[in-house]
Amino acid sequence: MTYSIHQLMYFRDAVLLGGVGASAERNRVSPSAVSQAIRALESHFEMELLEHARNRFVLTADGKLLLESTHSVFGAIEELEERVSASRNMIMGEVMMATQQSIAYSLFPKFLGELQLSHAGVRPNIQLGTTDVVHQWIESRKVEFGISLDNFGDHNFQSVTIYRGRFVFVASKTIRKWDQPELAFILPGETTRESRAFKSNYKKLTGRAPHVPIEIKSWGVVKRLAESGLGVGLIPDYLLRFDQKSDLKTIKTDFPAIEYEINAYYTKDRGKLPRQSQFFLDRLKDFAKNWE
Repeated sequence: MTYSIHQLMYFRDAVLLGGVGASAERNRVSPSAVSQAIRALESHFEMELLEHARNRFVLTADGKLLLESTHSVFGAIEELEERVSASRNMIMGEVMMATQQSIAYSLFPKFLGELQLSHAGVRPNIQLGTTDVVHQWIESRKVEFGISLDNFGDHNFQSVTIYRGRFVFVASKTIRKWDQPELAFILPGETTRESRAFKSNYKKLTGRAPHVPIEIKSWGVVKRLAESGLGVGLIPDYLLRFDQKSDLKTIKTDFPAIEYEINAYYTKDRGKLPRQSQFFLDRLKDFAKNWE
């Protein structure tokens, strides 16, 4: 009994995406088709690829070996597609990437609209997750690269800077004065770099700790709460650049600027990115020049 590239793809995606259902959704087939493909591979290679236990999806040692082999197989296929598209002077193919929800929501709509008009053959497949999750997806090769505001700080990752900005204070236009003692501040989580820096700067400037009744690790939610008049929010400035309908005003302060970078990351050991993915990043960097 022979096996097909599609069966290898279903198996690989089931492992990287965490289950048969996720693989079926990505490949637009039924879950039973994915399960049958895995069984067919087990029959062909005469070995068990998974530990067959209820509600578990765990690779055996042989399964891990086959998964590693698929990286080479699909890497060769990507290279073949790149050569064909290059010979026809075309850019096409799937771009597997991950990012944080606020970045996708704020920065991608206009960019992806322009990309689809000029290069419809480039097909972004975007996964959303926290910085830690994006980090894991890149390492496991569930995605080719990730885009994140936070620096991973890992020597195994290659980074490409997309945009540099700063955190800003925002409040509903109904708030008249930002430095009144009873004013509430809404911060993006007590452990974040920007929250710690703000608290330290505030105490140095005023001699007291800020009133922070709400902390939530989501810049988008901080923005929405500030729009509702619940206090002054601390958010990265890119959240305001494409929101023309926002009922927020930016508040100037004497605090030192808290700067950030939006970077693209991929593992150094994977070599170069597929042609369509590198093209995607190059176009995104060009597009980001207009954000300032």
